[in-house]
Amino acid sequence: MPHSTRIIVNTLTRTFAIGIAAGLRSQVPGAALTQALRDGNLGRGRGRLWSTLRRDRSRQIALVSMVGEMVGDKLPVTPSRTEAPSNIGRIGIGAVSGALVASGLGARSGGLVFAALSGAAGAVVGTWGGYHARKGIVESSGLPDLPIALVEDIAAVTIARLAVAREL
Repeated sequence: MPHSTRIIVNTLTRTFAIGIAAGLRSQVPGAALTQALRDGNLGRGRGRLWSTLRRDRSRQIALVSMVGEMVGDKLPVTPSRTEAPSNIGRIGIGAVSGALVASGLGARSGGLVFAALSGAAGAVVGTWGGYHARKGIVESSGLPDLPIALVEDIAAVTIARLAVAREL
Protein backbone atom coordinates (compact mmCIF):
# COMPACT_ATOMS: atom_id res chain seq x y z
CA MET A 1 0.00 0.00 0.00
CA PRO A 2 1.44 3.42 -0.92
CA HIS A 3 2.57 5.63 1.97
CA SER A 4 -0.10 8.29 1.36
CA THR A 5 -2.84 5.64 1.34
CA ARG A 6 -1.57 4.28 4.67
CA ILE A 7 -1.71 7.75 6.17
CA ILE A 8 -5.30 8.25 4.99
CA VAL A 9 -6.40 4.83 6.25
CA ASN A 10 -4.65 5.39 9.59
CA THR A 11 -6.26 8.80 10.02
CA LEU A 12 -9.76 7.63 9.09
CA THR A 13 -9.42 4.58 11.36
CA ARG A 14 -8.48 6.82 14.27
CA THR A 15 -11.28 9.30 13.56
CA PHE A 16 -13.85 6.52 13.30
CA ALA A 17 -12.56 5.06 16.58
CA ILE A 18 -12.78 8.37 18.45
CA GLY A 19 -16.33 8.62 17.12
CA ILE A 20 -17.17 5.17 18.49
CA ALA A 21 -15.87 6.30 21.87
CA ALA A 22 -18.09 9.40 21.66
CA GLY A 23 -21.08 7.19 20.92
CA LEU A 24 -20.34 5.02 23.94
CA ARG A 25 -19.49 7.86 26.35
CA SER A 26 -19.71 11.38 24.95
CA GLN A 27 -17.17 12.94 27.32
CA VAL A 28 -14.42 10.38 26.76
CA PRO A 29 -12.99 11.92 23.55
CA GLY A 30 -12.32 15.24 25.25
CA ALA A 31 -10.47 13.53 28.09
CA ALA A 32 -8.50 11.38 25.65
CA LEU A 33 -7.58 14.34 23.43
CA THR A 34 -6.41 16.55 26.28
CA GLN A 35 -4.40 13.69 27.80
CA ALA A 36 -2.85 12.87 24.41
CA LEU A 37 -1.75 16.47 24.03
CA ARG A 38 -0.22 16.40 27.51
CA ASP A 39 1.62 13.20 26.56
CA GLY A 40 2.97 14.80 23.38
CA ASN A 41 0.74 12.94 20.94
CA LEU A 42 -1.17 14.74 18.18
CA GLY A 43 1.58 17.33 18.11
CA ARG A 44 0.73 18.98 14.82
CA GLY A 45 -2.26 20.98 16.05
CA ARG A 46 -1.50 24.71 16.14
CA GLY A 47 -3.38 27.82 17.17
CA ARG A 48 -5.46 29.10 20.06
CA LEU A 49 -7.75 26.06 20.28
CA TRP A 50 -4.80 23.67 20.56
CA SER A 51 -3.12 25.92 23.10
CA THR A 52 -6.29 25.84 25.20
CA LEU A 53 -6.63 22.06 24.91
CA ARG A 54 -3.02 21.59 26.03
CA ARG A 55 -3.62 23.37 29.35
CA ASP A 56 -3.76 21.33 32.55
CA ARG A 57 -7.05 23.02 33.44
CA SER A 58 -8.64 21.79 30.18
CA ARG A 59 -7.48 18.26 30.90
CA GLN A 60 -8.85 18.44 34.44
CA ILE A 61 -12.24 19.72 33.24
CA ALA A 62 -12.42 17.02 30.58
CA LEU A 63 -11.54 14.32 33.12
CA VAL A 64 -14.17 15.52 35.61
CA SER A 65 -16.75 15.66 32.80
CA MET A 66 -15.88 12.11 31.76
CA VAL A 67 -16.14 10.73 35.30
CA GLY A 68 -19.39 12.63 35.84
CA GLU A 69 -20.88 11.11 32.72
CA MET A 70 -19.77 7.63 33.74
CA VAL A 71 -21.42 8.02 37.13
CA GLY A 72 -24.54 9.56 35.60
CA ASP A 73 -24.83 6.75 33.08
CA LYS A 74 -25.46 4.28 35.90
CA LEU A 75 -28.38 6.23 37.40
CA PRO A 76 -31.89 4.96 36.66
CA VAL A 77 -33.14 8.45 35.74
CA THR A 78 -30.55 8.97 32.99
CA PRO A 79 -32.22 9.11 29.56
CA SER A 80 -31.18 6.67 26.86
CA ARG A 81 -28.27 7.67 24.63
CA THR A 82 -30.48 6.80 21.67
CA GLU A 83 -32.95 9.62 22.39
CA ALA A 84 -32.72 12.60 20.04
CA PRO A 85 -30.94 15.23 22.13
CA SER A 86 -28.33 12.76 23.35
CA ASN A 87 -27.62 10.99 20.08
CA ILE A 88 -27.37 14.26 18.14
CA GLY A 89 -24.87 15.55 20.69
CA ARG A 90 -22.84 12.37 20.46
CA ILE A 91 -22.72 12.61 16.67
CA GLY A 92 -21.58 16.24 16.93
CA ILE A 93 -18.91 15.34 19.48
CA GLY A 94 -17.78 12.47 17.25
CA ALA A 95 -17.49 14.83 14.27
CA VAL A 96 -15.54 17.50 16.17
CA SER A 97 -13.31 14.91 17.84
CA GLY A 98 -12.63 13.27 14.50
CA ALA A 99 -11.62 16.58 12.97
CA LEU A 100 -9.38 17.36 15.96
CA VAL A 101 -7.65 13.98 15.78
CA ALA A 102 -7.04 14.39 12.05
CA SER A 103 -5.80 17.95 12.51
CA GLY A 104 -3.43 16.78 15.23
CA LEU A 105 -2.12 14.18 12.80
CA GLY A 106 -1.49 16.86 10.16
CA ALA A 107 -4.63 16.74 8.01
CA ARG A 108 -5.81 20.00 6.47
CA SER A 109 -8.92 21.43 4.78
CA GLY A 110 -10.74 18.72 2.79
CA GLY A 111 -9.18 15.98 4.90
CA LEU A 112 -10.81 17.48 7.97
CA VAL A 113 -14.25 17.21 6.38
CA PHE A 114 -13.76 13.49 5.76
CA ALA A 115 -12.36 13.09 9.27
CA ALA A 116 -15.42 14.81 10.76
CA LEU A 117 -17.73 12.58 8.73
CA SER A 118 -15.76 9.53 9.85
CA GLY A 119 -16.00 10.63 13.50
CA ALA A 120 -19.73 11.23 13.14
CA ALA A 121 -20.22 7.81 11.55
CA GLY A 122 -18.25 6.22 14.37
CA ALA A 123 -20.48 7.99 16.90
CA VAL A 124 -23.58 6.53 15.25
CA VAL A 125 -22.03 3.05 15.47
CA GLY A 126 -20.95 3.61 19.08
CA THR A 127 -24.32 5.01 20.14
CA TRP A 128 -26.55 2.35 18.62
CA GLY A 129 -24.09 -0.55 18.68
CA GLY A 130 -23.17 0.10 22.29
CA TYR A 131 -26.80 0.42 23.31
CA HIS A 132 -27.85 -2.83 21.63
CA ALA A 133 -24.74 -4.72 22.76
CA ARG A 134 -25.20 -3.71 26.40
CA LYS A 135 -28.94 -4.38 26.35
CA GLY A 136 -28.44 -7.73 24.60
CA ILE A 137 -25.74 -8.90 27.01
CA VAL A 138 -27.82 -7.97 30.05
CA GLU A 139 -30.94 -9.67 28.67
CA SER A 140 -29.22 -12.84 27.44
CA SER A 141 -26.87 -13.34 30.39
CA GLY A 142 -29.16 -12.35 33.21
CA LEU A 143 -26.34 -10.23 34.65
CA PRO A 144 -27.21 -6.89 36.20
CA ASP A 145 -26.64 -3.81 34.06
CA LEU A 146 -23.91 -2.27 36.27
CA PRO A 147 -21.00 -4.64 35.49
CA ILE A 148 -21.78 -4.48 31.77
CA ALA A 149 -21.91 -0.68 31.95
CA LEU A 150 -18.51 -0.65 33.66
CA VAL A 151 -17.05 -2.83 30.91
CA GLU A 152 -18.52 -0.38 28.41
CA ASP A 153 -16.76 2.49 30.25
CA ILE A 154 -13.46 0.64 29.95
CA ALA A 155 -14.08 -0.07 26.26
CA ALA A 156 -14.83 3.60 25.53
CA VAL A 157 -11.66 4.79 27.26
CA THR A 158 -9.52 2.11 25.61
CA ILE A 159 -10.87 2.86 22.13
CA ALA A 160 -10.34 6.60 22.61
CA ARG A 161 -6.80 6.14 23.96
CA LEU A 162 -5.93 3.97 20.94
CA ALA A 163 -7.37 6.61 18.60
CA VAL A 164 -5.03 9.27 19.98
CA ALA A 165 -1.99 7.06 20.65
CA ARG A 166 1.37 8.04 19.23
CA GLU A 167 1.52 4.83 17.18
CA LEU A 168 -1.23 2.44 16.17
